[in-house]
Amino acid sequence: MYNAGETLNRIPIAMPSPTFFNLPDPKRQRIVELAIAEFASHDYDSASITMLVKQAKIAKGSLYQYFEDKKDLYLYLVDLAAQQKLAFFKEAESSQPEAGFFCNCAGCLMSARSLTWRIRP
Repeated sequence: MYNAGETLNRIPIAMPSPTFFNLPDPKRQRIVELAIAEFASHDYDSASITMLVKQAKIAKGSLYQYFEDKKDLYLYLVDLAAQQKLAFFKEAESSQPEAGFFCNCAGCLMSARSLTWRIRP
């Protein structure tokens, strides 16, 4: 049987540097939230790292210590969203076993969407 979570785990994901994970949780979460807002407000090409770091009150060089480039940050956010959605579906499946088929289908769609975003952000 096809397991979307296993497939998603085999696809290389964008990972911030360990320095990012060493940040205090509130600072790390603020960077993620501001990055999501920036990409939600602008298309990929128009999203501004300069505006993001200004709002986060961090140096641009600091952001580039956490992520290789804008694409790496974007792919990390896509992966984070996919992981959150899969966790939601898995929780729904465990509380409602009859939803298993639909959760598996949703997982397949998330894997396909994540792969598509990796190819063309």
